[in-house]
Amino acid sequence: SIQLQLNIGVEQIRVVHRDGRVVTLSHQEQELQDFLLSQMSQHQVHAVQQLAKVMGWQVLSFSNHVGLGPVESIGNASAVTVASPNGEYAISVRNGPESGCKVLVQFPRSQTKELPKSDVIQDPKWSHLRGPSKEVHWSKMEGRNFVYKMELLMAALTPCP
Repeated sequence: SIQLQLNIGVEQIRVVHRDGRVVTLSHQEQELQDFLLSQMSQHQVHAVQQLAKVMGWQVLSFSNHVGLGPVESIGNASAVTVASPNGEYAISVRNGPESGCKVLVQFPRSQTKELPKSDVIQDPKWSHLRGPSKEVHWSKMEGRNFVYKMELLMAALTPCP
């Protein structure tokens, strides 16, 4: 979890992170807003990581500083990829303070059309890779907040025992 301590002084705002890092901000409203948007973006990706562990999903990758996609002028984009308990589905989340949240679901290859034959890829083990990804229309998802929506998505993709 992300924990911050805000020390509001006469001339500046000092933000002390749990790990001891200190960020100094001015009293300009935009600067504080940008900082909080950046923290919220990271927090949502951390929430996906923790939710995955609770729901039996496996975290495949996680980064607080993603080097792909649109460059964020404030803060950094964060990303996480998690796999369903049986490994058939994967959910990738990229969240940036400016670019917002992008959620992709990768489906099993068995749910896709027949792959074209290839002379290059001979080994049948590669046929077990997941299929294509589709973007989730996050704003149309049912749920009150980000975590609730993600929990519903993971539950829908988790196989029944």
